[in-house]
Amino acid sequence: GGVLDPAAGWERYLFSGLPLSVDPRRPVHSLDQLFLQAQVLDPILIDKVQRWALVSGGCLRTEGGYMEWCPAGGAGAREELAGRVKWCGIKSVERAAEKAIRAYNKDVSYLVDLCRQSIYFPSVEKLRACMETMAADPEVSLLRVKNRMDPAYDASATAGYRSVSVNLRVVSDEAEGLGVETHVAEVQLLLMSMADIKNDHGHRRYIEFRNLRGE
Repeated sequence: GGVLDPAAGWERYLFSGLPLSVDPRRPVHSLDQLFLQAQVLDPILIDKVQRWALVSGGCLRTEGGYMEWCPAGGAGAREELAGRVKWCGIKSVERAAEKAIRAYNKDVSYLVDLCRQSIYFPSVEKLRACMETMAADPEVSLLRVKNRMDPAYDASATAGYRSVSVNLRVVSDEAEGLGVETHVAEVQLLLMSMADIKNDHGHRRYIEFRNLRGE
């Protein structure tokens, strides 16, 4: 079924309070700076997503559907596969500004999904395995988990859309060396059956729903 029971090690992050998008003692109130951080962090997050998908049996989206991430044959094979993936890309400036105005009283430091990616799964079991893999990653600091697959979650707030949304910081040596270890990113974990509904037509309807809610 579509029930995700919290696993030991990450349940404490469920719907917990989320700090600002940087060190709360030094919040970034510049949208330009946040976008620069997101651009720098993006390839680091992509590398993490590939590793988590490989370990858990997760899939990445391509033009034709989904592809299980299981590269073999060295760096060349990985690059070829990565070139077929439809990566999420940085959130648009227009949507970021709209969200900051509508939801955060113009405080852009609360934007925590400028840098974002998604992993797709054929079953709840593999999704859970990925969540556990992420929680055990020493180079990641989990901040919040939104488990919209919980039966108690009121899906009417998201027009029926369900996923597990993870906000995190990458705290690897590479991220620290580039000064982006405090930037909060988002990784969405989705069942393929739900993601299939999130097509272009479905997304347009969701935008209409979101606009009506003023979000």
